[in-house]
Amino acid sequence: MKGTVNLVLYFSLVLLPARAGSASPTLEDYKTRLTHAATSEDFKETFEEFVLLCRKGEFKLSEKDITEITLIARQKKYAEKVLPRVYSWAAIMFADGRMSEATTYFIESAKLYARQKKQVAEALCWFEVALIHHKAGNFQEAEANYIRALERGRDSLDHRTRINCYNGLALIDREQLEYDSALQGFRRAGNIAIQNKDTAWIAILQGNVGSIYLRTKKYDSSLYYYQENLRLIKKVDELENEIETYIQLARTYLGKELPLQTIKYLDTAEHIITSKVVVLNDFFNPKDHLYETYAKAYAALGDYQKAYTYYQEYHEVAEEKQQRINSSKLRQLTFADEFKQKENELALSHQINENNLLIIKQQRYAVAGSIVIILLLGALVFYAFRTSRQRKQLNKYLKQSNQELQRLNKLKDKLFSVISHDMRGPLANLQSILSLYASGNLNKEEFAVLSDRLNHRIKASGNALDSLLQWAMGELSEINATPSKVNVAELVNRVADQFEENMSVKQISLVTEVPDDLFIWVDKNQMEIVLRNLLNNAIKFSWDKGEISLVATRVDDRVHIILKDSGVGMNDEELSLLFDATTSFSTAGTHHERGTGIGLIISKEMVEKNGGEISVKSEKGSGSVFTVMLPAS
Repeated sequence: MKGTVNLVLYFSLVLLPARAGSASPTLEDYKTRLTHAATSEDFKETFEEFVLLCRKGEFKLSEKDITEITLIARQKKYAEKVLPRVYSWAAIMFADGRMSEATTYFIESAKLYARQKKQVAEALCWFEVALIHHKAGNFQEAEANYIRALERGRDSLDHRTRINCYNGLALIDREQLEYDSALQGFRRAGNIAIQNKDTAWIAILQGNVGSIYLRTKKYDSSLYYYQENLRLIKKVDELENEIETYIQLARTYLGKELPLQTIKYLDTAEHIITSKVVVLNDFFNPKDHLYETYAKAYAALGDYQKAYTYYQEYHEVAEEKQQRINSSKLRQLTFADEFKQKENELALSHQINENNLLIIKQQRYAVAGSIVIILLLGALVFYAFRTSRQRKQLNKYLKQSNQELQRLNKLKDKLFSVISHDMRGPLANLQSILSLYASGNLNKEEFAVLSDRLNHRIKASGNALDSLLQWAMGELSEINATPSKVNVAELVNRVADQFEENMSVKQISLVTEVPDDLFIWVDKNQMEIVLRNLLNNAIKFSWDKGEISLVATRVDDRVHIILKDSGVGMNDEELSLLFDATTSFSTAGTHHERGTGIGLIISKEMVEKNGGEISVKSEKGSGSVFTVMLPAS
């Protein structure tokens, strides 16, 4: 999201000097000091000193360390005085990857600040919650929290936070195609930037206004605002925004049907990327937009060869970018579910705490020595027992809910990864060709040649998608394999046909030795996925003009399917990661083919679910041999 603020900005730390002459304390030393801090002032001093050292890179904290420190703070009798600060720190520590945890801590911190009547600190917490939801694409929650931050902080908020809130609301309106409302939001944020003479934000908001006119094809207005954006952004040396502005100017000129000017601005953007120190990361990598615009510009000039080349570059960069942030993106797709789960956890936790407080009060009443109080104590003990049992039931329910959520999240990760692995390539190429054809840049003969190459792969992808959905439905309902009698030769031929085009590109020959009367007792759909993953893997890592052999034989009551290639092979370390579900290990193929690392993991699960085994032998530079052993009856 353009123009957002770093999470650490609003929780600046008190810079306390280290004690002179003392040895460098360890992480455990600080945990001990926090544990024994007798007063809130002692705790705060120690905590700020500890956080300062963390910022300097003295300590590498694990999730367990962060949770342990928050637990130490919660157990203090003065907990409410220190917890808001500790929770906001924990939220920042989780914000780069664990969005649901970060959100939970920010919300808890906001509630505690509200009790202390610290409205600005509370507002900043709601603002951070809005940013997390915005990055995750949860626009409804983001909008509600931006508004909540503005209502709590009002004019007491610093000008950049107010700009960020109004800009965030306008960006949401833009994504929802409410362009008039988005313009009002950008201009309101721009007025605040002008009043505070904030050149960087004035430039960014000029560009955001230009984006509205670009989307509505008012190219002259768009050109004016982007040129103003470029003029101002050069004054503050914001290379990332400068690159984006050049690309948007190029898109504007493309809309005005001026491809030469388009290419001029694209060349400038590419020059900045390659010649200056610009860090490309998961959230800033404009090469996909750069190559896509290049492709359209060259197509408009009639240079279809360059246009198609840039389309291929665009899809390659877009795929690589997507795969780099795949796990993060998948977490974003499930973030709304996780957040609801965290809300339920908090509700259960509060209920348990209330029950604990009630038990303590009841026990205090039981101190008196009269017979009436003793009888009352008996009743209270019974009630406490019942409350304790309820608490145990709540804890059991919470544990089961967490386990189910983890299972479903892992399933979603696998499902989206496989869809990305098997479906993106054919669809991306089809999109490129259709775009060129729709714009009139391909004649019918050229279109026919290219479309024939894709036809086979799209049919294969359809079959693959059917099989994948069968597997996903089975996993979601925890249904085991449904075995039947399957002819191995027919199954192998069917899978091999799907990869005819892939093998043709690399000039790879497939040699099969499978008896026509050989059968296995398995779930047919699952075994098709397994063989497809194994053959795709062999093709991916085979050299041009290589050979792949697939041999199937019966050994006692098992059928051995052996797939051998003479490709790049693997060393021992790579072999150890191959079926590890926690790593999603993947390397590029001999043609730089990309993968998700999930195909072989799913294959192993399916083989074992069908009562079989899978093994692999490999040597670096000498290829790999996969052996699948399945029941014959």
